[in-house]
Amino acid sequence: GDEVPLKKLADLEDEGNSKCIIIGTLFKHQELKPSILKEISEEFQLIPQQKVVRFISESDTLILEDELQRIRLLGNIDVGKTVTGIVCAVIGAEDGTGKFNVEDCCWPGCPVPEIPRQVINDNRYLLLVSGLELCSTSGDCLMSLQLLLSWISGWIGEPGEQQAISNSTIDVDLMPGEFDPTNFTLPQQPIHYCMFPKALCNATFRSVTNPHMLELFGATVVGSSGQPVSDVCAFSTAEDPLEALHNTLTWGHLAPTAPDTISEYHILIY
Repeated sequence: GDEVPLKKLADLEDEGNSKCIIIGTLFKHQELKPSILKEISEEFQLIPQQKVVRFISESDTLILEDELQRIRLLGNIDVGKTVTGIVCAVIGAEDGTGKFNVEDCCWPGCPVPEIPRQVINDNRYLLLVSGLELCSTSGDCLMSLQLLLSWISGWIGEPGEQQAISNSTIDVDLMPGEFDPTNFTLPQQPIHYCMFPKALCNATFRSVTNPHMLELFGATVVGSSGQPVSDVCAFSTAEDPLEALHNTLTWGHLAPTAPDTISEYHILIY
């Protein structure tokens, strides 16, 4: 409300421990977070490093940063559920020791759509396919792939369904993944068209970036190949990728941990 002032971190010392609102970017200090200095120490066997997949611990702390300063956060904020790179607003007061006691916090969230979606009378579908493992020599993998192709092409199903699918075209957007032949940093550039000489003849085939955004049936669809979601799971208590994906919507950030723990080509937009 208007009764609680919004302050910069530099103004906290002037007002003592009065309640206020501060806005900034979270930094999550984690002892288990990968570090190039630790990797060098491991290479020269200076300090033995424990191999871990998830980097959360009870000693993790949250720090809020603005343009000039930073302050450690305590109180009513779940350290485990958050990650580095989230913009948030917190309400509370400084405790006199250089720490901020949080009473509540607020995330950016998703913008409320102002334009109503168009009414779609017929059935339309978006198919997400990943992990095809085309280089695998397993017979089960090849059989599953052939069944998928037959189903998409309309060779499987009742005669009416086959007729409906055979009269339609399917647009294919190919997004690169973590181990595909393109640049490693996000955003990954499209896989070069020379890799698909036959598919290039079809106007319905597109090689796209990762992440990728498109307009589909009057809706905006945004997605990635999963690196940001996997990173959120590794540095937070989120057990399920769907939970991590939902958190990115709550935070209003597609890849909050980049470039801290995800390689990213940083672009400044003025």
